[in-house]
Parts: sequence; structure tokens; C-alpha cells
Amino acid sequence: MARNKILLPGTLILFVLVNTRYYWEGMLGGWNMLLFPVCVLALLVLFVSLLVQFYRIIRNRFKNRSVAWITGIAALLLALIVWQPYGIINYESLEDKDVLIAFSEGAANCTTTLKLKENKTFIYDRFVLA
Repeated sequence: MARNKILLPGTLILFVLVNTRYYWEGMLGGWNMLLFPVCVLALLVLFVSLLVQFYRIIRNRFKNRSVAWITGIAALLLALIVWQPYGIINYESLEDKDVLIAFSEGAANCTTTLKLKENKTFIYDRFVLA
């Protein structure tokens, strides 16, 4: 079994967080700014852990194939996170086209965006910097 038990689960969790960000990002509000450095730190820790695991695999001359597969999967997921940091799927391209976009910025950098869509729906995003 792999001596580094956090590599694959941590990479999977980070991969799911990055790729589902479109759905939960608006619910966090100002906390979103605090989550970004945590994700970057997790990416760096997982990358260093991956390098250590690669060193162990090469030192053991690929004797344990399951560890090599787990490390390869984790390397692929981390490469996808680095290559597409906003997620693999562009969810905004799946929505209807924008008819009108209105943007307003308040006195304390509070921003409001209103997007009117072709199918007569709208998206109202409000970001308050508190």
C-alpha cells in the first residue's frame, strides 16, 4: 500500500472543488477570497507530495504497481488542475446567450451584475466586500 495515503484523496477533493466551483462560488460571498489561498496551498502541498511519491517509486524500481497507478492518477488530476484552473467544463457556455449585461459599482467596492438571458431569465450577482 502507498505510504502517502493523502495524495489521491486530497487530489480528488481538490479536483472536485475546482471543477464544481461554478455552483458553490456565489454562496460563499467574501469567504471566497479566503478559500483561494487555501486551494493554492493545498495544490502546492499535493504537488510536493507527488514529487516525493515519484522519488519513492523510482527508488523502488516500480515494484509496487498499484502505488505507481495511484501516483499516475494523482499526477494526471494535478496536471488538469494546473492546465484548467477554472475547471474542465465551461458552464457559462451551456447557458443561454446574454441579451443585456448591467454592472454597477457602489461606493465601497460593492458590485452588482445583472444578466438578462435569451430565454427570459436573469442572473443577479451581488458581491459585497466587507
